[in-house]
Amino acid sequence: MQKKSTLRIPEELTAAQRKWMDYQFGARLTLGINTFYDVESSNGSLDPSIITLDKLNVAEWVNTVIDAGMRYCVFTAKNHDGFCNWNTQHGFYNIMNTPFNRDILNILAEECSKNGLKLGLYYSLLDSYTSYYKDDERFAELIFLQINELLNNYGEVVELWFDGFWEKQSSGWNLSPTDFILAWRNEGAFRLKMDYLYRNIKHWQPECIVLNDATNDFVGVPLHPVDARSGVNVSYVVVDEKFWEWQGRESYLPLEITMNLSGKDSGKFNPGNWYWHENDESCPEQERIYRWLELAGRHEANLVLNCSISPEGTLRDVDKQLLETLWH
Repeated sequence: MQKKSTLRIPEELTAAQRKWMDYQFGARLTLGINTFYDVESSNGSLDPSIITLDKLNVAEWVNTVIDAGMRYCVFTAKNHDGFCNWNTQHGFYNIMNTPFNRDILNILAEECSKNGLKLGLYYSLLDSYTSYYKDDERFAELIFLQINELLNNYGEVVELWFDGFWEKQSSGWNLSPTDFILAWRNEGAFRLKMDYLYRNIKHWQPECIVLNDATNDFVGVPLHPVDARSGVNVSYVVVDEKFWEWQGRESYLPLEITMNLSGKDSGKFNPGNWYWHENDESCPEQERIYRWLELAGRHEANLVLNCSISPEGTLRDVDKQLLETLWH
């Protein structure tokens, strides 16, 4: 793996950002209610009574990504469907109300801690299950309460990767990145109370790096307040602006590139599926992973590879084989 240069990184970079950038290479571990229905997305109506995870092997997940040289993982805490993969006290639609009836996030957090793998979490700001989703005040409070649980009950969380803001923002989509950010601040950030949430995240876990994906329409554009920027399924970066105006000064915001190991066109999120699918055995060759790592190195970015978890609770076979042989 190419070691990233630090020559252009300014003194203003925070200690938390510097530590996070040193992780360099990670895995996105995608598991949710969609996994058990062989679908890529759902609307909060799927019945969780089929979730059993009969052959759950979290140790396999952790050992495989560590052997591949990855230093952190980003696990799906909650996706757009509203299903929660932890023992939340704020919402019925969660892993405890299934036949599996165990806190899978806690299992993963303990395994990561035991083996020295850093834990990050993916959390969607869109929730098609919660009945009061359109009530901004109540829904922002739900987000606050759930993030409180995630950051205070599961040990160190090195990254929070937010997604799904778009239903809270109607304007700005055909504007410049600067104007899009302003639209976000006036709509999405305001309605979701992101400034208040960010301050509390930093109170609960000061070194947790916050990202908020701006969709493929605005790759690498920060939705303030954040500590880093995201780029999803980008095989090249045309413009990678590191410095962004925020709170009256320029802030350095590093990039995290997330690539999907599935190459199959899902018809919804192109390219590749995020979730496990029975008929999807697509996977890149090792050489492509090396090119992605080189790309990340050139841009002083972290690289994260999405790995799908099967309904039985194991890594997708082709992902496991790729990661096991990546450096052999």
